[in-house]
Amino acid sequence: MIPEQVIKDQGVTNLTDALKNVPGVGAFYAGENGSSTTGDAIYMRGVDTSNSIYVDGIRDIGSVTRDTFNTQQVEVIKGPAGTDYGRSAPSGSINMISKQPRLDSGIDGSASIGSAWSRRGTLDLNQAFSDNAAFRLNLMGEKTHDAGRDRIENERYGIAPSLAFGLDTPTRLYLNYLHVRQNNTPDGGIPTVGLPGYSAPSPKYAALNSAGKVDTNNFYGTDSDYDKSTTDSGTLRFEHDLTDNTTVRNTTRWSRVKQEYLLTAVMGGASNITAPDINDVNTWSWSRLVNTKDVSNRILTNQTNITSTFNTGSIGHDVSAGVEFTRENQTNYGVNAMTAPAVNLYHPVSNLSIGGLDRNGANANGQTDTFGIYAFDTLTLTERIEVNGGLRLDNYHTKYDSATACGGSGRGAIACRPASRRAARSPPWIPPNPAIWLTGKPGHCTA
Repeated sequence: MIPEQVIKDQGVTNLTDALKNVPGVGAFYAGENGSSTTGDAIYMRGVDTSNSIYVDGIRDIGSVTRDTFNTQQVEVIKGPAGTDYGRSAPSGSINMISKQPRLDSGIDGSASIGSAWSRRGTLDLNQAFSDNAAFRLNLMGEKTHDAGRDRIENERYGIAPSLAFGLDTPTRLYLNYLHVRQNNTPDGGIPTVGLPGYSAPSPKYAALNSAGKVDTNNFYGTDSDYDKSTTDSGTLRFEHDLTDNTTVRNTTRWSRVKQEYLLTAVMGGASNITAPDINDVNTWSWSRLVNTKDVSNRILTNQTNITSTFNTGSIGHDVSAGVEFTRENQTNYGVNAMTAPAVNLYHPVSNLSIGGLDRNGANANGQTDTFGIYAFDTLTLTERIEVNGGLRLDNYHTKYDSATACGGSGRGAIACRPASRRAARSPPWIPPNPAIWLTGKPGHCTA
């Protein structure tokens, strides 16, 4: 677990940086060859875990950078997490816990200025307006430039209001909303020429093996490069204490992430090099590849959970059981192909425009409905020995259809539907995800 105090002390601003505190978890980018990844590209134990990121126990969608301005703590589970969340990466899962209103009043804020004229400000306002109700507002604004990299910029703004009623009573209601907007200039990386281990892609270009390194400040993109995303999420959570030891919760969330990006990067293959003077690498040019993305992700989920603690004889039980329904949708919009002229290896000229994304009417739509049921029990056998057991069953149905372009361009492009249509359904219940493990509590050490 990464608590809020650690996030504050380290000046962490996003999930990727927060996870640097966890061994075996990291973010890796492909860099050269135009295949750079945007957003939180999280790998755990060498396995892509980007699709196993959750917020308050609910799957979070979209390949965007997740800011921590509204995060109370980050929880990391290593190992298979299917028993906890259903579909997830075999390497583990990451859960971000959101800030909630409290029965006190106060203001907390931060402001920072860093290298390359980077600046950021946050505001955390909590206000109790009755004996059992409170309001909380978190704000964030950031504009940064990557030190040592020309023209790489990141701009991000966020607002997260929340209301709570019934605090310190048996029945509680929470309403949360999150809106984050990002407008970045993505980094397609630089050629690895001149770095240790570099090998020319062809004997014809053997001069590259002894060539010098490119300037790390070089930008090989264009004026048209951008990465824009908008995140909106609304959550309603109801809690009721049936007894002092038993609580039932129901959570409903709707979320949408829209992203567009245009990323231009150099290609280092033999067929991508133009060499007017085979002996003078300063005259060589490399081709550029234009990567585009225009996608919308939506998710609607409802979860009901009951937790209870009790004893059977000398054995203590901590039970959690529940059901959940989730509908996930994704729409990928087709865009017209784009090209960028070749660029000089050592002296790239990037102040040119190649236009913006132009939808061509083609699109692909996917929808997955999931129904899950689960139960867990932690048995306390002795002061130092616990046995944890659980079982989860999931049923899902996925459908997919795509359409080809039929004329027009931009937002008014016409689609021919359907070009293809497919559906996949799990068996009545997919194989269960059981988990049983033994936990030993360390004893007290004395000197």
